[in-house]
Amino acid sequence: MAVAVRASALLLFLVMLLAGCAAAAQTPCKLTVQLPVGSGEDVVYVCPNSTVNGLVVVESTAKEVVEGCIEVECSNCTLLTSSLYNFTLKVKGDSRAYPIKVEVGVEPGEVKVVCRCSGAVEAVVKRLVPKASWDVDVDLIIPSDSYGNLDPRRERFTVVAKPSYVPAFLRFISGEAREGHLDLLSLACVEVYGSGRFTVVLLFRSLDGSLLPISSSSTESLGGSSSSRLKQGVVVLTGVEGGSKAVLPLFTPVYPEALVGEHEVEVLVYPYGSSTPIVRKTYPLRIVSTRGEALLLTAFSALVALPVFVYVVVRYLGRGELKDVVLCSLLGCLTFAVVTLPGQVVWGLSSILGPFDWVVHGAVYDALLYMLYVVALALRPRVGTLTMVLFTKWIMYSLFFGRLSVISVFWQATTCLFFEPLLYLTGVARGRLSCPRLLASLVPASIVDKYVDLMLYAALYRLYYADWYVVLYSVGNALYTIPGIIAGLRLAPYVKGVIHE
Repeated sequence: MAVAVRASALLLFLVMLLAGCAAAAQTPCKLTVQLPVGSGEDVVYVCPNSTVNGLVVVESTAKEVVEGCIEVECSNCTLLTSSLYNFTLKVKGDSRAYPIKVEVGVEPGEVKVVCRCSGAVEAVVKRLVPKASWDVDVDLIIPSDSYGNLDPRRERFTVVAKPSYVPAFLRFISGEAREGHLDLLSLACVEVYGSGRFTVVLLFRSLDGSLLPISSSSTESLGGSSSSRLKQGVVVLTGVEGGSKAVLPLFTPVYPEALVGEHEVEVLVYPYGSSTPIVRKTYPLRIVSTRGEALLLTAFSALVALPVFVYVVVRYLGRGELKDVVLCSLLGCLTFAVVTLPGQVVWGLSSILGPFDWVVHGAVYDALLYMLYVVALALRPRVGTLTMVLFTKWIMYSLFFGRLSVISVFWQATTCLFFEPLLYLTGVARGRLSCPRLLASLVPASIVDKYVDLMLYAALYRLYYADWYVVLYSVGNALYTIPGIIAGLRLAPYVKGVIHE
């Protein structure tokens, strides 16, 4: 029993002794040196003949008032700020921060920061190593999505400016409300290749060298302080890790349409905390407006194509026999069931191909579709037959999916406008059904129809597709009509044989 009491007393004494030593060893303040700012590394690589900005932070760990001083010593480099700072910390957790700036030459330098307070001394040493060669590169992606990727269908370095005012009828057609940031131009992505941390500066300038009113934060109006206006045109990204992507929004406080034109973006990459850039690249920037195209195409569709479409449908219903109308309606429903419904599934699966999705869904939406169109023309070779089939298919689609929209009406109207005249001129709509005549009418009409539909969609929804994609989409989809025409001609005699049933 006595031995256990003595052991417990000895253990308690040792614990109290260690606690007293730890309390005696604990300094009344904590020193932190960031050189450059935000970096806690002991060895930092910088550019030769550059300046490095740092920060010295001292924090009290004692409950009573602590007074002391901070001394900064430089070896083989030049200190551009004060070398001595006196401080008073009144409560525990109280802190002070002091900026330091160091100029580095071509040889490695050393910065030593010493903190003296209440008889305790703490020192931190940082080594600055100039590095002449950097294996670093940078890339700029505009426009970008939220993941830092460029839609390959879009034209790179081309941004569509949101119009400052959209007429009510255009908003009605597109179904878009004026919501969100009206001053948002686009998203941009900066990707740095290399190891380490860097500061990236983007300079948005017009071709005459003046900075553009573009920033990375939303500015709702032209107001604001003079300092915020001075930052427009200059975007700074700090602490960008090599091998990562930094996605940022681009805002403008002026009407976006005022920026329409050719500009440039200069991208500068600095070692984190260094004042000398190691990468300097310039990219073009084109800001366009689709408001004029939207108004022109909408006016063309509403004032030219739509009246023709309505006239053809009314004329066919008024002058055609009931059996012709019923036949076109049945073929339209068949087209919806055979083409549209499976096509929705194929379209979703083919979306993984990106800009080449039409290679897969074109076999359904065009080859199979035009096969049924040719069968309809073979059964009823008249002006308006194709339009009636298309009209019925559109009604079924709108009712089944609940996607009735004005723009879809315009798509049907423009299709009617381009197809019916060519079918009449080549003689197909007058009973002269042959492969050359069908090719001469349907293929060119399909190319123009695909092009106008794509441009109408892009203009109304403020998109700008790359030229190669527009050509490939229009011509590629139209080529699918060729196997559809051949298959339709071979199927038509069999359908004629059973049409009476």
